[in-house]
Amino acid sequence: DARRQWEHRTWGLRKDEDWNTAVTNREIAQWSNGPQDRARAAARLGGMGARAGVESALTLGTTVLQDPDPAVRLAAAAALAEPGVCTDPGAMALSECALQDGEPAVREQAALSLGRLGEGVPFRLKALVTVLGGDVDWEVRVAAATALGQCGGSDRPAVEALRRAQRDGHPEVRGAAAAGLRRLGRLEGWGSDAIPGAYGFVR
Repeated sequence: DARRQWEHRTWGLRKDEDWNTAVTNREIAQWSNGPQDRARAAARLGGMGARAGVESALTLGTTVLQDPDPAVRLAAAAALAEPGVCTDPGAMALSECALQDGEPAVREQAALSLGRLGEGVPFRLKALVTVLGGDVDWEVRVAAATALGQCGGSDRPAVEALRRAQRDGHPEVRGAAAAGLRRLGRLEGWGSDAIPGAYGFVR
């Protein structure tokens, strides 16, 4: 009927609009001469979520995450954590970024983003464990501890890394490690059945 035809046409227009928007922002994020424009375009791609498409996720995880400007890399790392954006290559790029980026703020954001990716990304745990145990910047270690508390589950290396971090030289890292263990119900002396609302205890 006429209504169904109208809905079909408008849905097609919405899809075309999303595609055009994603293409435009991908081009700006990669090729604009202004780092602020590139960072804003990366953020807009993240805000589109799954509507940005797989190619946008690949662009964020490769080209934009390698941008010479740290503000652009930080925006790409944050965008990859948005629901529906990240793919396996993007998660791998985030892991490498958390381990290797020369700017502490970018490593911090990459670690936090890894914690938000949900289930089924096993290789990120290894990266977060490495960051928590070895990054020279305490704020990055805090981010890794927070992320492990979000995604570590029952993974033994993650739990052991958080327990080791309770002996970290910085109090903020020790606190984040304890919070992560509480979130997982694995803080020594506590069981998940002993913590009221164990998995929602620390937000």
